[in-house]
Amino acid sequence: MYEVDQYVQAATRDNTRRSYRAAIEHFEVAWGGVLPTTAEQLAHYLADHAGRLSLNTLRQRLAALAQWHQDQGFPDPTKAPLVKKVLKGIAALHPAREKRAEPLQLEHITVSPGEGMTLFLPRSKTDRNHVGRTFKAPALSRLCPVAAYQDWIGNSGLTEGPVFRRIDRWGRVGQRPLHRDSITALLRELFRRAGIPEPERYSSHSLRRGFAAWANANRWDVKALMEYVGWQDVHSALRYLDPPDPFAQRRIEQDLKQTRPSPPVLPDREGDVEDR
Repeated sequence: MYEVDQYVQAATRDNTRRSYRAAIEHFEVAWGGVLPTTAEQLAHYLADHAGRLSLNTLRQRLAALAQWHQDQGFPDPTKAPLVKKVLKGIAALHPAREKRAEPLQLEHITVSPGEGMTLFLPRSKTDRNHVGRTFKAPALSRLCPVAAYQDWIGNSGLTEGPVFRRIDRWGRVGQRPLHRDSITALLRELFRRAGIPEPERYSSHSLRRGFAAWANANRWDVKALMEYVGWQDVHSALRYLDPPDPFAQRRIEQDLKQTRPSPPVLPDREGDVEDR
């Protein structure tokens, strides 16, 4: 049984276990529910928190309660038609609003010529405290993001509003911001024109992963990379970092050069001759 429990434990991530424990505690302690519970009690629990908790949070609470009943060998009340109807009604009366990152505005960017630019994002999907985040981009000798931004502003004639705009088939810049789902399509088209094989394999996410791989290959330390890219969790950063030397060839070759074997010491010829 120890091996079985060990594998079951390994199949569930630590953060999932913590969230499930928090859900059970909320149901029992904060709300006053009793386990095992019934479909009627779950329906009242959902109704009491409709509008205050998001639909995804309520579903996560139900998943935790379902798991508890299954683990303890009790019938799962979360699958009852009443619970499903209440959840469906909550979804109709309290539709979830997706939190999207706000488009980058001209007043969010400050340029220091020859040095770099500072970009402030008032909100993003990872900004849970809603305080905004600041990023910096350097001026470079080539492939310069600062120069590209200045060229775009100068050629487009923009003085306010979103930085990235929709452009129609006649090349006219619109007033509305570029839709975030357009980035991947534009990126793939640029890759196709550049002759990169299988451009459909890439997305806007590839830009971050590609930069992380480049920085890692050029021996950026993880802390510096996290600060530059904006990662808060080291585990998230490590998921992007592929080893630049997967077979450790470069490292071993360097060590071999530094530890060359000394030439063998030859025996003294006179010492080889026996005294007669």
